Amino acid sequence: MISLLTPEEEATYLDFYSNNIIKTCNFFKMPTQVKLTAASFFKKFYLVNSVMEYHPKNILYTCVFLAAKSENYFISIDSFVRALQGTEAAHILDLEFIVLQSLKFTLLVHHPVRPLYGFFLDFQAVLLHPEPVMYDVSVDTLGNLYNRAKDWLNEHAVTSDVTFLFTPPQIALAAMYDTDKRITDRYLKRKFLKEDKEKLNVIKEGDEEQPDQNTEPQNEESEKQGVVKEESETNSHHNIKLHTQREHYETLVRTIRKCIKIAKEVKPTTREESKEIDKKCFFALNPKKLIDKRIKRLALEEK
Repeated sequence: MISLLTPEEEATYLDFYSNNIIKTCNFFKMPTQVKLTAASFFKKFYLVNSVMEYHPKNILYTCVFLAAKSENYFISIDSFVRALQGTEAAHILDLEFIVLQSLKFTLLVHHPVRPLYGFFLDFQAVLLHPEPVMYDVSVDTLGNLYNRAKDWLNEHAVTSDVTFLFTPPQIALAAMYDTDKRITDRYLKRKFLKEDKEKLNVIKEGDEEQPDQNTEPQNEESEKQGVVKEESETNSHHNIKLHTQREHYETLVRTIRKCIKIAKEVKPTTREESKEIDKKCFFALNPKKLIDKRIKRLALEEK
């Protein structure tokens, strides 16, 4: 009887090949957006298919080739397969339509690279203008933070499932937060915890014209009560605004921390683990070979 892969084994097997996406794209010197798009295609394909139907190796190469075309990074099929051992152009081209069908012909991927660059620009606007907010933060500091955040995306976003659980801006902020918590947290506080700088217009005695001595005491008391009521309403509105800002800030920080945790939970799969699973996968894909192998073994035992 054929031994099929368990869901846990299949997930481990796919994690191993997800790491190979990074290696393959690095070999061809492909940009970050191609890596993230290829990883998205690969994961989406196996949401509706199994490794016991389509072996991940050629699906991986097909997803990388499709991602390169989708992200306008030109590479010919001949140049691509020439560097891949044991792979022919037909192996990839024959799978292209199958992969496209599984993706429902949706090739546009909203990954966190674009919002990451947007945050890099906004960090400069918020933290450096009109004057620096932090004495040790400059354009070079933020540029270094941006580059390290891109490395974080390459290392964690490609192999994890965060792209299915969080929005691209949330993932981009998680990359920057985990790279440099101090700078990113200062940016978030400046964005979300803005204090109302408008001063309350408080009517003080002597600031306005002195009331007519003939004014009735009852009217003067009524006016004072109106001012107090207006001040109270203004303060109440101001407190509600600050509370809402605080809630938005805390909710975003919790979301970012959760994203970081999930992104780092992926455990690297060893080659030995992958080989054991690959044996089971091979016979699941080629049941006739397993039958022939067992028939041959029985024939030898009879002799």
